Amino acid sequence: MPGGHPAGKVGISSTGRPLRGHPNPASGESDGKHGAQARRQIFPLTFSDAPTDVATRPGRGRPPTRPIATYLDKGYAGEVTSLTPYAGDDPAQRASDLDRDRVAAVLGEALATGRLTSVEHADRLDATYSAVTVGDLAPLTRDLPDAAHPPAALSTERHRVSAVFSKIIRRGRWVAGRHTELSSVFGALIVDLSDAVLPGREVTLELNSFCGKLIVTVPANARVVDEGSAVFSKRSVTGGHGDGDGPLIRVTGNARFGKIVVYRGTSR
Repeated sequence: MPGGHPAGKVGISSTGRPLRGHPNPASGESDGKHGAQARRQIFPLTFSDAPTDVATRPGRGRPPTRPIATYLDKGYAGEVTSLTPYAGDDPAQRASDLDRDRVAAVLGEALATGRLTSVEHADRLDATYSAVTVGDLAPLTRDLPDAAHPPAALSTERHRVSAVFSKIIRRGRWVAGRHTELSSVFGALIVDLSDAVLPGREVTLELNSFCGKLIVTVPANARVVDEGSAVFSKRSVTGGHGDGDGPLIRVTGNARFGKIVVYRGTSR
Protein backbone atom coordinates (compact mmCIF):
# COMPACT_ATOMS: atom_id res chain seq x y z
CA MET A 1 0.00 0.00 0.00
CA PRO A 2 1.52 3.38 -0.91
CA GLY A 3 2.61 5.42 2.08
CA GLY A 4 2.01 2.52 4.52
CA HIS A 5 4.20 -0.09 6.17
CA PRO A 6 4.39 -3.51 4.49
CA ALA A 7 3.49 -6.53 6.58
CA GLY A 8 6.24 -7.63 8.91
CA LYS A 9 8.15 -4.33 8.65
CA VAL A 10 6.34 -2.31 11.36
CA GLY A 11 8.76 -3.30 14.10
CA ILE A 12 11.91 -2.41 12.14
CA SER A 13 14.11 0.41 13.53
CA SER A 14 16.22 2.84 11.55
CA THR A 15 19.19 0.42 11.85
CA GLY A 16 17.27 -2.41 10.18
CA ARG A 17 16.96 -4.48 13.35
CA PRO A 18 13.59 -5.55 14.72
CA LEU A 19 12.48 -3.76 17.85
CA ARG A 20 11.91 -6.04 20.80
CA GLY A 21 8.35 -6.01 22.04
CA HIS A 22 7.08 -3.74 19.23
CA PRO A 23 3.61 -4.79 18.05
CA ASN A 24 3.11 -6.06 14.51
CA PRO A 25 -0.51 -5.50 13.40
CA ALA A 26 -0.08 -7.85 10.43
CA SER A 27 0.74 -10.78 12.72
CA GLY A 28 -1.85 -9.84 15.34
CA GLU A 29 0.77 -9.20 18.03
CA SER A 30 -0.07 -6.87 20.90
CA ASP A 31 2.12 -4.41 22.75
CA GLY A 32 4.33 -6.49 25.04
CA LYS A 33 5.82 -5.53 28.36
CA HIS A 34 8.74 -3.93 26.55
CA GLY A 35 6.51 -1.71 24.40
CA ALA A 36 7.37 1.47 26.23
CA GLN A 37 11.09 0.72 25.91
CA ALA A 38 10.66 0.14 22.16
CA ARG A 39 8.83 3.43 21.74
CA ARG A 40 11.62 5.28 23.51
CA GLN A 41 14.10 3.84 20.99
CA ILE A 42 12.23 5.78 18.32
CA PHE A 43 11.04 8.73 20.46
CA PRO A 44 13.49 9.15 23.34
CA LEU A 45 11.18 11.43 25.36
CA THR A 46 7.54 12.30 24.92
CA PHE A 47 5.40 14.72 26.87
CA SER A 48 3.49 11.90 28.57
CA ASP A 49 6.71 10.19 29.61
CA ALA A 50 8.26 13.37 31.02
CA PRO A 51 8.72 13.39 34.80
CA THR A 52 6.73 15.84 36.92
CA ASP A 53 9.87 17.40 38.35
CA VAL A 54 12.22 17.87 35.41
CA ALA A 55 15.80 18.87 36.15
CA THR A 56 18.67 19.52 33.82
CA ARG A 57 21.59 17.15 33.63
CA PRO A 58 24.17 17.93 36.35
CA GLY A 59 27.55 19.32 35.45
CA ARG A 60 26.27 21.56 32.63
CA GLY A 61 26.36 24.80 34.67
CA ARG A 62 22.58 25.36 34.42
CA PRO A 63 20.20 25.63 37.37
CA PRO A 64 17.43 23.05 37.81
CA THR A 65 14.27 23.67 35.81
CA ARG A 66 11.03 23.91 37.76
CA PRO A 67 8.02 21.93 36.49
CA ILE A 68 5.60 23.76 34.24
CA ALA A 69 2.76 23.44 36.73
CA THR A 70 4.76 25.50 39.21
CA TYR A 71 4.71 28.56 36.94
CA LEU A 72 1.04 28.13 36.15
CA ASP A 73 0.15 28.14 39.81
CA LYS A 74 -1.19 31.57 40.74
CA GLY A 75 0.12 31.18 44.23
CA TYR A 76 3.71 30.88 43.07
CA ALA A 77 5.90 33.61 44.51
CA GLY A 78 8.88 33.58 42.18
CA GLU A 79 11.90 35.83 42.15
CA VAL A 80 11.39 39.50 41.30
CA THR A 81 13.20 40.40 38.10
CA SER A 82 13.41 43.44 35.84
CA LEU A 83 10.41 42.03 33.94
CA THR A 84 8.18 41.90 37.02
CA PRO A 85 5.58 44.72 36.78
CA TYR A 86 5.54 47.21 39.65
CA ALA A 87 2.26 47.32 41.52
CA GLY A 88 1.09 50.89 42.11
CA ASP A 89 2.41 54.31 41.12
CA ASP A 90 6.08 54.96 41.62
CA PRO A 91 6.48 58.13 43.75
CA ALA A 92 9.59 59.04 41.76
CA GLN A 93 7.75 58.85 38.43
CA ARG A 94 7.39 62.15 36.58
CA ALA A 95 3.87 63.60 36.84
CA SER A 96 1.92 64.33 33.66
CA ASP A 97 -0.56 67.11 32.93
CA LEU A 98 -3.35 64.56 33.31
CA ASP A 99 -2.09 63.69 36.81
CA ARG A 100 -2.08 67.37 37.77
CA ASP A 101 -5.56 67.94 36.33
CA ARG A 102 -6.87 64.95 38.28
CA VAL A 103 -5.57 66.43 41.53
CA ALA A 104 -6.94 69.86 40.56
CA ALA A 105 -10.38 68.27 40.11
CA VAL A 106 -10.25 66.87 43.65
CA LEU A 107 -9.22 70.26 45.02
CA GLY A 108 -11.98 72.02 43.10
CA GLU A 109 -14.56 69.60 44.51
CA ALA A 110 -13.19 70.17 48.02
CA LEU A 111 -13.49 73.94 47.58
CA ALA A 112 -17.08 73.64 46.35
CA THR A 113 -18.12 71.44 49.28
CA GLY A 114 -16.42 73.59 51.91
CA ARG A 115 -13.62 71.18 52.80
CA LEU A 116 -11.02 73.77 51.77
CA THR A 117 -10.98 77.52 52.13
CA SER A 118 -10.17 79.72 49.16
CA VAL A 119 -6.66 80.33 50.52
CA GLU A 120 -6.02 76.61 51.09
CA HIS A 121 -7.34 75.82 47.64
CA ALA A 122 -5.06 78.41 46.02
CA ASP A 123 -2.02 77.15 47.93
CA ARG A 124 -2.65 73.51 47.05
CA LEU A 125 -3.48 74.31 43.44
CA ASP A 126 -0.24 76.23 43.12
CA ALA A 127 1.66 73.25 44.53
CA THR A 128 -0.25 70.94 42.16
CA TYR A 129 0.88 72.68 38.98
CA SER A 130 4.40 73.08 40.37
CA ALA A 131 4.69 69.36 41.16
CA VAL A 132 7.34 67.40 39.28
CA THR A 133 6.76 63.81 40.44
CA VAL A 134 3.76 61.71 41.44
CA GLY A 135 5.07 61.73 44.99
CA ASP A 136 4.73 65.52 45.07
CA LEU A 137 1.02 65.23 44.25
CA ALA A 138 0.09 62.54 46.77
CA PRO A 139 0.13 64.69 49.97
CA LEU A 140 -2.14 67.35 48.39
CA THR A 141 -5.24 65.13 48.38
CA ARG A 142 -4.38 62.68 51.15
CA ASP A 143 -7.01 64.18 53.50
CA LEU A 144 -9.66 64.64 50.81
CA PRO A 145 -12.13 62.23 49.17
CA ASP A 146 -12.06 61.56 45.44
CA ALA A 147 -13.85 64.06 43.25
CA ALA A 148 -17.41 63.06 42.39
CA HIS A 149 -17.35 65.25 39.29
CA PRO A 150 -13.89 65.13 37.63
CA PRO A 151 -14.78 67.79 34.97
CA ALA A 152 -14.57 70.38 37.77
CA ALA A 153 -10.94 70.82 36.71
CA LEU A 154 -12.22 72.52 33.57
CA SER A 155 -12.83 75.66 35.65
CA THR A 156 -9.12 76.42 35.29
CA GLU A 157 -9.25 76.27 31.49
CA ARG A 158 -10.64 79.74 30.79
CA HIS A 159 -10.87 82.92 32.83
CA ARG A 160 -12.23 86.30 31.78
CA VAL A 161 -11.93 89.75 33.33
CA SER A 162 -13.30 92.85 31.60
CA ALA A 163 -13.54 96.53 32.45
CA VAL A 164 -16.16 98.56 30.58
CA PHE A 165 -16.34 102.27 31.44
CA SER A 166 -14.73 101.37 34.74
CA LYS A 167 -11.45 100.64 36.51
CA ILE A 168 -10.65 97.16 37.84
CA ILE A 169 -7.56 96.07 39.79
CA ARG A 170 -6.82 92.35 40.24
CA ARG A 171 -3.84 91.36 42.39
CA GLY A 172 -2.83 89.04 45.21
CA ARG A 173 -3.66 85.33 45.44
CA TRP A 174 -6.09 84.31 42.70
CA VAL A 175 -6.43 81.45 40.24
CA ALA A 176 -5.87 82.31 36.59
CA GLY A 177 -6.92 80.13 33.68
CA ARG A 178 -4.86 78.40 31.03
CA HIS A 179 -6.50 80.86 28.66
CA THR A 180 -7.10 84.17 30.44
CA GLU A 181 -8.89 86.90 28.52
CA LEU A 182 -8.47 90.48 29.73
CA SER A 183 -10.37 93.28 27.99
CA SER A 184 -10.74 96.99 28.54
CA VAL A 185 -13.32 99.13 26.75
CA PHE A 186 -13.26 102.83 27.68
CA GLY A 187 -11.84 101.76 31.01
CA ALA A 188 -8.73 100.64 32.90
CA LEU A 189 -7.78 97.08 33.86
CA ILE A 190 -4.72 96.45 36.04
CA VAL A 191 -3.80 92.79 36.65
CA ASP A 192 -0.88 91.43 38.69
CA LEU A 193 0.08 87.78 38.10
CA SER A 194 3.05 87.79 40.48
CA ASP A 195 1.15 85.95 43.25
CA ALA A 196 -1.50 84.34 41.06
CA VAL A 197 -1.82 80.57 40.69
CA LEU A 198 -0.98 79.62 37.10
CA PRO A 199 -2.55 76.26 36.12
CA GLY A 200 0.25 74.72 34.10
CA ARG A 201 3.60 75.50 32.57
CA GLU A 202 2.03 77.44 29.69
CA VAL A 203 -0.58 80.17 29.95
CA THR A 204 -2.14 82.27 27.20
CA LEU A 205 -3.09 85.89 27.93
CA GLU A 206 -5.52 87.37 25.43
CA LEU A 207 -5.32 91.12 25.89
CA ASN A 208 -7.87 93.27 24.07
CA SER A 209 -8.14 97.03 24.49
CA PHE A 210 -10.49 99.42 22.72
CA CYS A 211 -10.10 103.02 23.78
CA GLY A 212 -8.92 101.74 27.13
CA LYS A 213 -5.84 100.94 29.21
CA LEU A 214 -4.62 97.46 30.15
CA ILE A 215 -1.56 96.89 32.37
CA VAL A 216 -0.36 93.36 33.27
CA THR A 217 2.46 92.30 35.60
CA VAL A 218 3.89 88.81 35.01
CA PRO A 219 6.17 86.79 37.34
CA ALA A 220 9.85 87.68 37.25
CA ASN A 221 10.88 84.22 36.10
CA ALA A 222 8.29 83.98 33.31
CA ARG A 223 9.13 83.49 29.64
CA VAL A 224 7.03 85.91 27.62
CA VAL A 225 6.18 85.55 23.93
CA ASP A 226 4.27 88.40 22.28
CA GLU A 227 1.94 87.38 19.45
CA GLY A 228 -0.45 90.35 19.52
CA SER A 229 -1.07 93.41 17.36
CA ALA A 230 -1.97 97.08 17.69
CA VAL A 231 -3.80 99.68 15.57
CA PHE A 232 -3.42 103.37 16.49
CA SER A 233 -2.41 102.25 19.97
CA LYS A 234 0.53 101.86 22.32
CA ARG A 235 1.69 98.30 22.95
CA SER A 236 4.69 97.49 25.14
CA VAL A 237 5.48 93.87 26.06
CA THR A 238 8.63 92.82 27.92
CA GLY A 239 9.45 89.51 26.29
CA GLY A 240 12.31 87.03 26.48
CA HIS A 241 13.36 84.74 29.32
CA GLY A 242 13.15 85.67 32.96
CA ASP A 243 15.16 84.53 35.96
CA GLY A 244 15.07 80.73 36.22
CA ASP A 245 12.77 78.15 34.70
CA GLY A 246 9.43 79.91 34.92
CA PRO A 247 6.12 79.42 33.11
CA LEU A 248 5.64 80.28 29.44
CA ILE A 249 3.20 83.14 28.92
CA ARG A 250 1.90 83.78 25.41
CA VAL A 251 0.43 87.24 24.90
CA THR A 252 -2.18 87.53 22.16
CA GLY A 253 -5.00 89.95 21.31
CA ASN A 254 -4.98 93.43 19.86
CA ALA A 255 -5.14 97.04 20.91
CA ARG A 256 -7.28 99.57 19.02
CA PHE A 257 -7.03 103.21 20.00
CA GLY A 258 -5.86 102.03 23.41
CA LYS A 259 -2.84 101.04 25.49
CA ILE A 260 -1.44 97.63 26.49
CA VAL A 261 1.60 97.25 28.75
CA VAL A 262 3.08 93.94 29.96
CA TYR A 263 6.13 93.99 32.25
CA ARG A 264 7.90 91.76 34.75
CA GLY A 265 7.54 91.95 38.47
CA THR A 266 10.46 92.09 40.88
CA SER A 267 12.13 88.92 42.18
CA ARG A 268 11.35 88.03 45.80
